[in-house]
Amino acid sequence: MNRKERREYEKKYGTVFTMQKYRDDAFNAGFKEGVNTTYMVVMNMVAYSLNYKLGLGQKRLPEIMRTIADNIDSYRTGQLDAEDYKEIKKIVKGLGIDLDIK
Repeated sequence: MNRKERREYEKKYGTVFTMQKYRDDAFNAGFKEGVNTTYMVVMNMVAYSLNYKLGLGQKRLPEIMRTIADNIDSYRTGQLDAEDYKEIKKIVKGLGIDLDIK
């Protein structure tokens, strides 16, 4: 929120509401930045691990990473719902990978 927007909010709603809105906006921006940073770290580590441990290179690695990103985006946009995610976790656990935080 810039200075002009803050003044307009103060005129309309008062100082307390404006400060709450400013804090909420700052929190949401920080939260979004944190989520984006975490996403990039995880995706880079997955790509590095697939390359380093499995030898995937310029041909197969981008395709696999695109598939991973598409699946994450499908969940984010609601194309996959919570029930779908439960089924995915069950399949992954059946493959010997338990990622539940304990």
